Amino acid sequence: MSRSLMNAISLATGLLLAVNVSLYVRFLLQSKKRKSEESEVAPPRMLAFGDSVTEFGFNTETKGWLAQMQHWYARKVDVKSLGFSGYNSRWALLIMNRLFKKGGSTAKTALITIFLGINDASFDDSSQHVPLGEYRENMVKILNHLRHTYEKASIVLITPAPIHNSKLEKNLVEVYGSFLNRSSENALKYVQVCLEISKEYGIPALNLFEALGNGNQDLADKYLIDGIHLSSEGNTRLFEELKKIIEDELPHIDPKNMPMIAPYFGDIDVDNLAPCLLDD
Repeated sequence: MSRSLMNAISLATGLLLAVNVSLYVRFLLQSKKRKSEESEVAPPRMLAFGDSVTEFGFNTETKGWLAQMQHWYARKVDVKSLGFSGYNSRWALLIMNRLFKKGGSTAKTALITIFLGINDASFDDSSQHVPLGEYRENMVKILNHLRHTYEKASIVLITPAPIHNSKLEKNLVEVYGSFLNRSSENALKYVQVCLEISKEYGIPALNLFEALGNGNQDLADKYLIDGIHLSSEGNTRLFEELKKIIEDELPHIDPKNMPMIAPYFGDIDVDNLAPCLLDD
């Protein structure tokens, strides 16, 4: 084969390779653009994990604390309730892996609250009761799982609230035909464990027991609608305390420091709508 023919073949091969590379790069860029266009634009998430006080967190009749959080975080963070009425830390630990999986969601997670313990603190003869030592172990396992699953998320522990003993007993007798199955005095033991875990792991804690009056029954009457679940005043107090922790200790997820999804209407350039509204 002559040298000139070999050179021609080499040149043709090189040109073909260059064309193929160019086409492949173009395909990748178009695929990336198409994927970007098909992806939903969504703000980061707040995940609230807990029992009935979390499940009822969007109840507008009692000014639910999560409804207030969503209003505060409007267009900045999507608040999601993962509350399970009646659950203790043992049951929550068992279902946790189904709820929180690494890579299970494309949405970024900004904040997680863990709010368990008031059912654990039921008296020993209750099916909901979890001994203090196991409560500690369960809470640490839940905390570590969430820390490893959402490495960039901030986590706040929320302690059990106090109990209005006589109001709860009256409600239990009238509704369920049963008698008092927990007390503020017993709940305080679980509050202390929750605070110890917070200190040990350097995680902010919201001491709801203290915020709602440290077991003072007159204040508990104000903050608890049925002796255990939050009234409008109780929900607002919880919201205000969590808001304060975020502002003071977690300023990076304070809504005033976070970007808004789509521009504020007063900043929209009506003469250049598409670039203004669609460009990142």
